[in-house]
Amino acid sequence: MKKIFDVFRFVLFLPAAIAAGNLVRYFLGFLVQITTFGKIDPDNYFSGSAIPLLIGGWLATYFVSYFIKPKFISSKVFIIAWLLILGSIAAVTIANIIDPPQVYAGMSYPVHKDIWQFIIPTGIFIWFVKDKEKGLYSLDEKWLRNEKTDDKN
Repeated sequence: MKKIFDVFRFVLFLPAAIAAGNLVRYFLGFLVQITTFGKIDPDNYFSGSAIPLLIGGWLATYFVSYFIKPKFISSKVFIIAWLLILGSIAAVTIANIIDPPQVYAGMSYPVHKDIWQFIIPTGIFIWFVKDKEKGLYSLDEKWLRNEKTDDKN
């Protein structure tokens, strides 16, 4: 039964984390709209709160992903899996910069949104991997310490 649960966690640790991060971002955006009575737009990157909401959402995504992943996935495999996803985001961003999609009414495609949606997750991922006190490796150490104390009991 434990092996089935580990396979389930292996399959879902990335998609479930992305869904959880989006839920956090939408919930925080809803709170922003309620507390400001709709004056601050959570989708606007320049005069709204889209950048802080993206930061919060991606922080939640990486932390949820870390805690969902099965124990047999090492930190290196975790990093490689997220780099593949970030690479696909980069490919879409570059494709949209080179050949922007067609939009209606003669408006230009807002490429800056795609650029922010690539820069923010990449920057937070770099912080998450490099920070030894609060990032990925500190969570590994805390996780291993808890595992060792659980084995003694």
